[in-house]
Amino acid sequence: TTLVSRHFNNRLKTFSLSFDEASFDEASYQHELVSCLGTDHQQVRVSNSQVLDHFPDVIRHCETPLLRTAPVPMMMLSRLVRNNGFKVVLTGEGADEVFGGYNIFKEAKVRAYWARQPESRIRPLLLEKLYPYVFANPGRGRSFLQNFYAVKPEDLQDPFFSHRIRWENGKRNMVFFSDQLRDDLNSYDPFEDISDQLPAGFAQKSLLSKVQSLEMGLFMSNYLLSSQGDRVAMANSIEIRLPFLDYRLIELASSLPAHWKIRGLNEKSILKRTYRKQLPDSICKRSKQPYRAPISEAFYADRKETYVDEMLSEKRLRQTGLFHEGRVRHLTAKLRRGCGESLS
Repeated sequence: TTLVSRHFNNRLKTFSLSFDEASFDEASYQHELVSCLGTDHQQVRVSNSQVLDHFPDVIRHCETPLLRTAPVPMMMLSRLVRNNGFKVVLTGEGADEVFGGYNIFKEAKVRAYWARQPESRIRPLLLEKLYPYVFANPGRGRSFLQNFYAVKPEDLQDPFFSHRIRWENGKRNMVFFSDQLRDDLNSYDPFEDISDQLPAGFAQKSLLSKVQSLEMGLFMSNYLLSSQGDRVAMANSIEIRLPFLDYRLIELASSLPAHWKIRGLNEKSILKRTYRKQLPDSICKRSKQPYRAPISEAFYADRKETYVDEMLSEKRLRQTGLFHEGRVRHLTAKLRRGCGESLS
């Protein structure tokens, strides 16, 4: 946006999202940047009720099961762009994958550093710097979380070193599948499936390159550029263009040493240094805030019954045969309690 605004022969139009839920909102930083660049800016503000209302439409346009609600605001944003008469936009996806912006990149770096001295009491404290909000949770003790992230030197030989603890933890969600579905999946090994998709020479790559390769091949291509990108943009006939995924930029970034991308625990270091004299310090120096949208807050904060209650009713769950009725009932009750609703 900075480059375009500096070299554009007209007033640049920009668009962004904000949220009613403060923990998801970045509007103050957006306004600061708009003021700095002088763009003609419009914003769509997203409420929990809108996430709830638009989620079925997003599923229809994405044509795939989703584990997140984040595509909903993106579809609302594409509608705002379309209502302003545009058909094509530039977006920033890819910068985190190419220049090492995600926490999982830094997490892998910290765990690899810890693995060289597994008995160290100091090195795992870096995880608290990386995830202060997780370690501050009184329901999770420091020792429990450090055991969760614990790593042995031999673990570094694992091609999925950076992702395995997350994937193994995610497998616990299979408890909500019906007994029949779990039996059907019993012989399926997702790690074997992913291994077959790894590019040639993967084992010889640096740690950061391995993590980047997995993120680009799995998360970015299958979700970020599809469900959260093209599908919801094309729902409003908007085409997105991705400058950070130009093959020449990717080739250049791939040739750079890892410490130019992540310096200490400072993500996208070279990108920030490049633009530090053109952007406010508050923008260049702030840590990345992951883009997320409300889930339980959207589906369960309101006391009234919605399509969610009907679709997760025991009758419907028995009809579909995909999920275990009792375990789903227990989960939804827990979510309602967490959103402040008392159950009779």
